[in-house]
Amino acid sequence: NCIYGDKLTFLRAAANTTFTYSGVIHDAYMASSNNANYGNGSLADQLSAVARLIKGGLGTKVYMVSLGSFDTHANQRYQHQSLLQDLSSSIKAFYEDLASGGWDQKVLSMTISEFGRRPYENGSSGTDHGAASPLMLFGPALNGSGFVGEHPDLLTWDDYDNLIPSSDFRDVYASVLANWFCLDQEVIDSILLNHNYQNLDLGLDCQTLSIGNSEPFLRLTHRPVYQNNQTLIEIETQQTAHGRITLYDIMGRELVTLADRMFFPGRHSIDVRQSAGIRLSYGQYIYRITFAGQHYSKSILIR
Repeated sequence: NCIYGDKLTFLRAAANTTFTYSGVIHDAYMASSNNANYGNGSLADQLSAVARLIKGGLGTKVYMVSLGSFDTHANQRYQHQSLLQDLSSSIKAFYEDLASGGWDQKVLSMTISEFGRRPYENGSSGTDHGAASPLMLFGPALNGSGFVGEHPDLLTWDDYDNLIPSSDFRDVYASVLANWFCLDQEVIDSILLNHNYQNLDLGLDCQTLSIGNSEPFLRLTHRPVYQNNQTLIEIETQQTAHGRITLYDIMGRELVTLADRMFFPGRHSIDVRQSAGIRLSYGQYIYRITFAGQHYSKSILIR
């Protein structure tokens, strides 16, 4: 019952979760097959595996694949051409595969990189590290959205000989988080360290599922709130009813009941750590609310 115990528990839980979840990954992979010609290449192999996991119902929200060798200090012309051809053909096969199972509209792909390139040749038929770079998104969910931002002026650099970007990469990240993952503004602010971002028109449209009668779902709204060192569950209800809030780990094991009482109209805030009454390790959890015959759940980060 100490900080050392917390850290050890976290590591053990992570290891046990890995062993357990490997079986879930295997089952999802084996539950589907590829329906596109991916050809050869590392990126194609990675995307073909991701397609099978998606179509197999794994449910993971984010997958990360990689395509290296873009650090083109020399021979950039031919190497870059080959890399972009690999990217293009692999993405094409990926979405053809997803479309065969009706998943293409539900998947968005985005490129990321930790550095860009300089706007001039370095003398070795290549370019050196720079601060600006293009970012590409793929998928039918973009609704035909094309170029966003302005083409950079190749003759105007900053004081460090970098291109001056017309879009902040944090604006792209924030726009995807808001309009694709449908995250609350407060969560995005926390992720981006309160960067005052511009919501870019990427063609994405965050919509909730259509339901026949929304009245039962409007009885209660809820969200995690991260305030100072506290992790809170904020609830707002329009009626009086009995409510029960239960906390689960990421494997779905019930850990503790956070609240089991009557809730009256208005806003309620539940301090997760204080209400739990047990030591909670840092990490991802899930809370479940039962209220007036309806069930609600959401992931929450204990930190």
